[in-house]
Amino acid sequence: MTEDEPFRYLSVAGGPDLFLVTGESADGEILQLTEPGAGSEQIQLVCGGQAGVFERSALVSQATAISAVSEFLMGFPDGFGDAWCVE
Repeated sequence: MTEDEPFRYLSVAGGPDLFLVTGESADGEILQLTEPGAGSEQIQLVCGGQAGVFERSALVSQATAISAVSEFLMGFPDGFGDAWCVE
């Protein structure tokens, strides 16, 4: 990472159907891609070799995860959409 890069990392974990997409900005903001309206059902998913239980709205489809990686690589030129939770 260089000083002019706005984001430290983006992590995509899980699969094959649902993915957890999280990251961190250079300013220390925590990013999480969500799927608003997907519901609160609890889903078990292996992320980073560890089993975890996640709310369905915290997981996204493969196509959405791929799109998020593309946005990340471009530096989020259009900013964060409604699906991104930034803390």
